[in-house]
Amino acid sequence: MNALARSFRGTLNLLFGLGIVCLAFRLFAGDGSPADTSDPWKELLVAQESFYESKPPSLEKKEFDAFLKEYAEKAGKLADQFKDYQVRFPGSTNVSKAWDNWMNLLDIAAHGSAARRAELEKSEQQCLANPKLSPSQRSVIRYNQFYRLDNVAERERLVRKVKDEAEEPTDFFCERMLAIAEFAEYPHSREIVDEVLKLTESTPTVEEYRAMGHTSTNEWRLKTWLATEKAIRDRHHGGALELKKQLDRIGQPLQLQFTALDGTKIDLERYRGKVVLLDFWATWCPPCVGGLPGVKAVWEKLHKDGFEVVGISYDEERDKLEKFLQKNDLPWPQFFDPAGKGATLVQSLGQPGPPAYWLINKQGLLSDLTAHDNLEKKVKQLLDAKVASPKPGSAKYPITLRSSVRSEIFVVTRATPFPSPVGGCYELKTMPS
Repeated sequence: MNALARSFRGTLNLLFGLGIVCLAFRLFAGDGSPADTSDPWKELLVAQESFYESKPPSLEKKEFDAFLKEYAEKAGKLADQFKDYQVRFPGSTNVSKAWDNWMNLLDIAAHGSAARRAELEKSEQQCLANPKLSPSQRSVIRYNQFYRLDNVAERERLVRKVKDEAEEPTDFFCERMLAIAEFAEYPHSREIVDEVLKLTESTPTVEEYRAMGHTSTNEWRLKTWLATEKAIRDRHHGGALELKKQLDRIGQPLQLQFTALDGTKIDLERYRGKVVLLDFWATWCPPCVGGLPGVKAVWEKLHKDGFEVVGISYDEERDKLEKFLQKNDLPWPQFFDPAGKGATLVQSLGQPGPPAYWLINKQGLLSDLTAHDNLEKKVKQLLDAKVASPKPGSAKYPITLRSSVRSEIFVVTRATPFPSPVGGCYELKTMPS
């Protein structure tokens, strides 16, 4: 919600301007007289940057949902402009970037419109049928398709089916499969982690390089691939090990003590008899902020019944965090350490997300690592004393995820990579404050 390889998520880092040849073409079009001296590509980038800098007026659900609706509509119109650019300037060096932006913006628009959804799916089919479609472009489409699926088992089937299409097959496979394995109730979670560990513990070989269809005998290219592939495997091996530790926490008591931002002494032992959500987040994390209205709505509805929220902020600037909390009226306690994600407490928990949502049951046992999906339902189940916490891998098919325009829209606005052992988001410096 990597970037996955994520050239297609670097929408705020695009190059400005066209080359000399394209500039000459624009200046002397048609009859040879100077044409419109405006730069269509720069104009598009300005419009795109303005779009991504859009800020919701507040995190109150009604206003936030209205903002998201308008945001999706704007995404559709901007997608049309990037599509039109490809038609008008087929020889431009920016055509591939325009394609990426068109597809990603259309994916945002599809979350707010059935017509846009149909348009997106048709466009994806047409692109995938084109043998000239690059591996990078195929990865864009498959990435978006993966997160549109509401069923965990269907996500796994998609990844296994299309992994060899990706620009970096190992990266695509491991990252998506670990995202699936985070759903601790999924029967295959631990098998998937073990599979990724086995795949990534080996050192890439020349034979693998050839098996992937690489025919070049250039020694530099071979060494580059081997180094890149090893770095990918090492990264995902570490992520799989960390996720394994987190999955092993399920059903175990979680010890947590700290002094909150407002001076409150927090000790999970004192929350026994209540259901607690640990919300790992940051003000600079788009999907984290996008999930807050939903968390707040559930808190307001079920707090009286014994539901508590404890925020674990990865922010490093106290003043910025305090202003955000005051503006958006978030009433639950917040952990803060100027070390951010490097804080001792955060590291002791494996630096989940952000975002990450852990549920603690009445007995003080960790119950869920992915509580943002169907949060209200999960909290109600744990509040019901007659319902025991689910055991790891005990869920029956299918595990259906709650479709969320809110989270999906903000996932696709991420820009600067923010490393995380498991899952993780991408920092957007212009995130609403």
